[in-house]
Parts: sequence; structure tokens; C-alpha cells
Amino acid sequence: MEHQQSFTEITELIRNELVKLQKPRIDTLKLIMDNVPKEFAVKLHDNYLGVGPTRATLSATFHDILNDQEREELLQILAKKRIDDPEKQMLE
Repeated sequence: MEHQQSFTEITELIRNELVKLQKPRIDTLKLIMDNVPKEFAVKLHDNYLGVGPTRATLSATFHDILNDQEREELLQILAKKRIDDPEKQMLE
């Protein structure tokens, strides 16, 4: 006799696969953020990706697609570049 999966089992399988898809996405974005030159990090953070969406298309996409934790992780990478920049620290 064939095993019939319940609705809950099916939705759990789908959720698990979606989670697998999300992990590489965020890992790729982290790699991109790690490679953003310091001179672009502040502009990208403040004008496009920051705390809330702006009128920029990139901003809307960033805030619509990523969850709060993912956005915070990526923004922290950019913020760290500002902190790690000795020229910026001397100017502040």
C-alpha cells in the first residue's frame, strides 16, 4: 500500500526546500557585500539599503525580498566597512 502524505508533511517538504534555496541566496549576497569597496559602502548603505526603503528600485527589492535578519546581516557588513576605514574614523 502506498503511503499517502498529509498536507502538513507536504507543506513541510516544500518549506524545507525553500529554506535550502534561501541559504545560498543570502550567502551570495554576503559575498557581494564583502566585496563592495569601502568608498561605495556608505553610499550603498545610506542611500539605497539602509533601515527603511527609499525610492530606489534596489532599495524596494532589498526590503521586499529579504527578511529583517537577512537585511540586518547584510547592512552590518557594510557598516563594518565604515568602522574599519581609518580615514573615516579620523574625519569623525
